Amino acid sequence: MYAKLTLALFAIGLSLLGRQAESLSPQPESPAASASPFEVPPLKPIQGVFIDWKDRLIYAQGLGYGSESSDSATRQMLALRAARADALRKLAAVVYGFHIDRLTTVETLSAPQEKLKLRIEGLIRGAQEAEAPEALPDGGIRIRLVMPLAQLEKTLALPSQLPRQ
Repeated sequence: MYAKLTLALFAIGLSLLGRQAESLSPQPESPAASASPFEVPPLKPIQGVFIDWKDRLIYAQGLGYGSESSDSATRQMLALRAARADALRKLAAVVYGFHIDRLTTVETLSAPQEKLKLRIEGLIRGAQEAEAPEALPDGGIRIRLVMPLAQLEKTLALPSQLPRQ
């Protein structure tokens, strides 16, 4: 009985050893690993966000709805507030996702530096309306905010412009 158990454990050990050897064999290089050290990965696409690299502007569109239980004016103000919050959330996602270099994002750069993080949040909150808010037929509001990339680059104290991503 002990001989069968020992033989079974030995067989399992050999199969695990074979799998480990397979995982240690050289694998073909992935395209991301073979990229130039100066090349930055692309940004994750976010619906409602557009980056104008020529004019160096970030546009973020937000959509909001007010409460059905409130009167018309209050509902419209709540919808505007929700739309602005939605646009700011999208803008923050893009800003913190920018790559400064191949391995560093704005988020990883600003995480240990509280003052820098607060300045970036201030820039995001200070985004201006690109156009007048649009009232939608279903009672919602659509808003479009714009933020210049130059302000972000100045805040980050970068030696050059953010690379196109």
